[in-house]
Amino acid sequence: MNDPRSTDDRFPWAWVSNIALGATVLFASMALARYRTYHNETFDLAFYARMVWGAGHWDLANPLVGAPLWGLHLSLVLLPLGLLARFVPLIPLLLITQAVCVAAAGIPLARLAHRRIGHPAAAFGALFAYLLFPTVASVATYEFHPSSLALLPMALALDWFDRRELRKGAVALLFAAACREDVALACGLTGLALAFRRQHRAVGLGLFAFFTAWFGLYLFVV
Repeated sequence: MNDPRSTDDRFPWAWVSNIALGATVLFASMALARYRTYHNETFDLAFYARMVWGAGHWDLANPLVGAPLWGLHLSLVLLPLGLLARFVPLIPLLLITQAVCVAAAGIPLARLAHRRIGHPAAAFGALFAYLLFPTVASVATYEFHPSSLALLPMALALDWFDRRELRKGAVALLFAAACREDVALACGLTGLALAFRRQHRAVGLGLFAFFTAWFGLYLFVV
């Protein structure tokens, strides 16, 4: 069987990364412009901003909903964001981080398409199909949701699993699940899909069991 990494040395890194960078700037600019010029004070941005501020000041109670930091969702990614928010403005940090993660997720997807089809046009086709999908721009420019940050590690996991780099893929899934507990379900299903490869069945089923248990523990215990 051919090594799926054999075409990676021909991947158009410069073009793809520059396009993703341009999308990052565009998404971040639109998100900040919306916040600074018109924002209808909707729930999620205020909710998560308070949670991130509290995480950075070791105040894990959220008075907006009368629950602790993990009361409605388990988003461990908010803890490092809270520490960063002690040094940089909070709202721009959240919106720019979200724009970076959403736009950068197109790079591993483009690499996967290039590897599977074997032509640079496939990389650009996948990248633009992802970036121009209406929901992508919406989640990158409106509100803030930690589950949006999971797009990047999820895409990286798919790319690394396709390269048969199972450890890197598993670590990427851990980062994705740290964004929100319900993302763990997607991580578990990714492991289940991996299990369809006979040589990766044990790893895939292990990931499926681990992340399903992660979600179940939060849902039925926490």
